[in-house]
Amino acid sequence: MGVQTVFKVFIMRNFFILFATFCGIFLFLEINAQDNNLENGFCIQANQERKEVYLTDINEDQSNRSPRDSRNIPINLSAIDVHFKKERNEMEKSIFSEDEIIQLRKYRIVATIYINSKTKEIGAVSFLFRDVNNNDIKIVDTRKFAEYREMLKSQITVQTLEFEREIKEHGYISQSFRVFYEK
Repeated sequence: MGVQTVFKVFIMRNFFILFATFCGIFLFLEINAQDNNLENGFCIQANQERKEVYLTDINEDQSNRSPRDSRNIPINLSAIDVHFKKERNEMEKSIFSEDEIIQLRKYRIVATIYINSKTKEIGAVSFLFRDVNNNDIKIVDTRKFAEYREMLKSQITVQTLEFEREIKEHGYISQSFRVFYEK
């Protein structure tokens, strides 16, 4: 190999290393700009345009595959019956102070549970906050929401799960409900 060829290989390799480094830095900055934080088993994502904050359970990704039939087509749920062993308000009061609950009610929070179609167990619980300003998200105690998530998992029983067709490959279905509301 001639000196020119070795020089070209050296330049190309260094260019590739610099390009890969630049892409990595750009990707890192892009991810951080979206406010993705990992705290207490949640990925925190803010949508400033819609004024929403998501506390997404890190187990939600594995719980996103829906049940499928023999043709690998997702199967819709035809009936569900979910019961709470304790009242939601009681669970909330056992973890959050009265002042925190009053503050959290402003955000019209929705909890979404992901239920395994075979075992009827809850694999993940995520929360959606509405009408949230940037400063408001700082008051969210993810440690308490992690405790609340675990309490919901243990206090919810799924009595009935019926599907429109026979399941060939089990997965997860989601069910959403309001939390932190006044009766």
